[in-house]
Amino acid sequence: MITHEELLRCLSYDADTGVFKWKACNKPNWNARYAGTIAGTVSDNGYLIISLRGFRYRAHRLAWYYVNGSMPCGDIDHLNRDRLDNRICNLRDVGRSVNLKNSSLRGRNKTGVCGVFKRKDCNSYLAYAIGDDGVKVSKTFCDFFEAVCFRKSIESKMSTYI
Repeated sequence: MITHEELLRCLSYDADTGVFKWKACNKPNWNARYAGTIAGTVSDNGYLIISLRGFRYRAHRLAWYYVNGSMPCGDIDHLNRDRLDNRICNLRDVGRSVNLKNSSLRGRNKTGVCGVFKRKDCNSYLAYAIGDDGVKVSKTFCDFFEAVCFRKSIESKMSTYI
């Protein structure tokens, strides 16, 4: 794993834009033409990846490391859900369950509301949420609007939900 000093020596990071740029450095096999250019490539799943010393790092984790001096303990959550927006004000170190609460709507969701699903077996709607304590709360409704209201009321009670 890269040290914090080596990270600071190889890359510059603009916390306001979230952009990493290569610095000029006197390392073996270093091509000086990269100095000043934007670092990283976008992966298949939409994250910016930066390779250092033969290891691949996600840029949002490096941004946290760059600013705070230690690698994050948990997941790094992008508050605005944009995987390429690595501004430090858009990042937070959270546990997996909190990060999943801030995830985008899944492609298989046909209702357009996170946590509300149409049940095929009985023409009703299932609304669910996972509370701060990790307990799943769910209820079935005949009316779509009532299911959405239930889901939104659970969200508003959760202290870690955005």
